[in-house]
Amino acid sequence: MEVLDHEAGRVLVDDYDDGTRHVRVDMKDASSFVPIRECRTTYDLQLIRLILDFKGPAWLCDEIMRDEDPGYVQRSLEAGILGYVPRAQLDGSRVLDFGCGGGASTVVLGRMLGAREIVGVDPEPDHLGIAQARLDFYGMSNVRLLLSPSSLDLPPDIGTFDFIVLNTVLEHLLPNER
Repeated sequence: MEVLDHEAGRVLVDDYDDGTRHVRVDMKDASSFVPIRECRTTYDLQLIRLILDFKGPAWLCDEIMRDEDPGYVQRSLEAGILGYVPRAQLDGSRVLDFGCGGGASTVVLGRMLGAREIVGVDPEPDHLGIAQARLDFYGMSNVRLLLSPSSLDLPPDIGTFDFIVLNTVLEHLLPNER
């Protein structure tokens, strides 16, 4: 068992024989809101630690499950995209994941779509660090990440896209940014 300490709590990580890990979060303040206290993951300790350092223990399993639980982000993306666009129309396309954050939706899109290229864009370098670590972990080559100069602007010379995805973005934008 590995113990990962954080100022807000600790995370216990047990390895299973099948190569997965059980992650359990114990908060110092027992009244803290934690959406998911335990999860099973294929992530290595380095990726778990990176997410823990950035998101904190309360949101660790939630962030892991966004990518690894098909019933979380994948289900909503399938309904929101494939409910309107035939999968064949996505084959060979170029897709922008605007406001990609830690890359959960970007990774899901990369697995889910037959797109030629997925481009994740976010204005926060720390978010892109987690996203890149996810891409490296999975060895994904059809996904590229770009730092946006601001929440209002796209990177220069980004090109054109066949489809644009804004997954859980609007609630993070101020009214004047929308």
